[in-house]
Amino acid sequence: MTNETHPSSLSGVTAEGVLSPTMRGAGGAYLSAYALYVNAAAAQVGLIATLPALVGSFAQLLAAWGG
Repeated sequence: MTNETHPSSLSGVTAEGVLSPTMRGAGGAYLSAYALYVNAAAAQVGLIATLPALVGSFAQLLAAWGG
């Protein structure tokens, strides 16, 4: 396969490669801080901080079983 045969898939992968670290950086750094700003309880801040990584891990496990 070359770029000429599948340009849309290459651009999709490139976009994901650019947006994924941006999402993780902004979400991880500022979501917990925002929760503290709105006076969330300690347990809620803990869930906000850990839930994305937990869901991502289970999604990888399901993808491995399904793929």
